[in-house]
Amino acid sequence: TGITLSPYQRGRAEAISGEAGLGDKVNFQVADALDMPFDSNKFDLVWSMESGEHMPDKPTFVNELIRVAAPGGRIIIVTWCHRD
Repeated sequence: TGITLSPYQRGRAEAISGEAGLGDKVNFQVADALDMPFDSNKFDLVWSMESGEHMPDKPTFVNELIRVAAPGGRIIIVTWCHRD
């Protein structure tokens, strides 16, 4: 399951996963990472990729990651950093 704010990105994810033969194994939704539409304790792995740095309310974002992670689950946060 993946979420994005962009309907375009969701469409691309669906197209690429379909071409790879994964369309029946993955799900992509347009959703707000600050208010995820998932039950608590839902996922064994929660992976945020290059989005946390754009969140206007980082404590709420991190709390949502924790909320949807199952007990004993893992959270991975990947952030893009640019150096001169």
